[in-house]
Amino acid sequence: MKDALSPWQPTCAEYFEKFTDGRYHEAGRHWFILAQLEILVDRCGKDLVIGSAGCDGIDFCFRQGLRGIWAYYPVEGDYVLVAANLKALEEGWLNGSISV
Repeated sequence: MKDALSPWQPTCAEYFEKFTDGRYHEAGRHWFILAQLEILVDRCGKDLVIGSAGCDGIDFCFRQGLRGIWAYYPVEGDYVLVAANLKALEEGWLNGSISV
């Protein structure tokens, strides 16, 4: 599995060290960071999807060769950098400073 994740290293290491159980947002009633069994490679193998905004098909992902957590907006086909790492995504999502 380690070789399969090499396109997203070292950025994805934090996920596998501290976030494999996912994170649930009580107020939004959804898993904004997915559990390890739910993550997937998407968009022609370019993105490692590790979360969801819970609306409009927007997901959170690692992108090959880029640092940070990105929101992918499928309607527009755009990416937006939303956090430097998963800890910042978790804190920002829960305190409302990160939204989509």
